[in-house]
Amino acid sequence: MPSPARNSLATDIVKRYLHNKAAVVGAVILIVILFGIIFANLLVPSELVTAYNTKAKLQTPNAEHWFGTDELGRDILSRIIYGARISMSVGLIAICISLIGGVALGAIAGYYGGTADNIIMRCMDVLLSIPTILLNISIVAALGSGLQNVMIAIGVSSIPGYCRIV
Repeated sequence: MPSPARNSLATDIVKRYLHNKAAVVGAVILIVILFGIIFANLLVPSELVTAYNTKAKLQTPNAEHWFGTDELGRDILSRIIYGARISMSVGLIAICISLIGGVALGAIAGYYGGTADNIIMRCMDVLLSIPTILLNISIVAALGSGLQNVMIAIGVSSIPGYCRIV
């Protein structure tokens, strides 16, 4: 008698995921946002983002401007789509910085233990004791203004969380 067919781990994960309605809705929203970010140039002409149109200022949502216009007549939806590109890149780079730094420090502390663990964890305690916004402002003030420095500041302030988990 043949043994019953077993589902793979990936199949089980997909089935469980599809049964969770909130997870599916979140995935759909994330896919729509990523689609809008990737294809922003095709969806929205770039001149709508910066073009001033005083005749169209402060319009309510309509067929031409789905989210309306701002006080300078710029299309709000197109500005959101282009702004999402920057927000997603800041988030992705900051998470990569904190993930790499936190995993590396946590692994070193866990592997060597003893004095190395105490030193690393006390440094993480110091970083955790400082309010995140104050730490971010301090790092940006030390490094200077700019998007790259903001990414570094957010990444560095998130390292203790990953380090503690590892």
